[in-house]
Amino acid sequence: MSLNNGDDLPRTIHSEKQIQVHVAPGITVDGRIDLVKRLATDEVSIVDFKSTAGAQAEEVTQDQLHVYALGYAELTADGADLVEVLNLDEDGRNTREVIQDPLLADVRARIAGAGDSLRRNDLPRLRAGSRQCQSCDLVGICRPRSDLPT
Repeated sequence: MSLNNGDDLPRTIHSEKQIQVHVAPGITVDGRIDLVKRLATDEVSIVDFKSTAGAQAEEVTQDQLHVYALGYAELTADGADLVEVLNLDEDGRNTREVIQDPLLADVRARIAGAGDSLRRNDLPRLRAGSRQCQSCDLVGICRPRSDLPT
């Protein structure tokens, strides 16, 4: 990505925009969108800046962007048309996709399901050695790190 994007500045709608998604009664997700801009096509895009260093999984990023889309839709009457990841690394890969209602509904349902599981204290452990456990910051709550394969 070029660091010379001065021509795009007038298209900025919001930067570092705080959003809230009211998923279900008692379940609210807070977030902050890096950038909301209007494209030359007049479409509105939600942009998240990433770098390879400390990168999160692509699926997590996609979920995050769709949560942002839900929050932006709550904030505005029209919502956004696209979500984008702009990679700040010289050789990084940028992505852009159209926001689709079924994906938004799926993200909302998964968040509501997670909230319901928390309320019921239904928090089953993943299988020891699962990929998720190896990268989880909170794995010590479930099991000692010594239980994980090295």
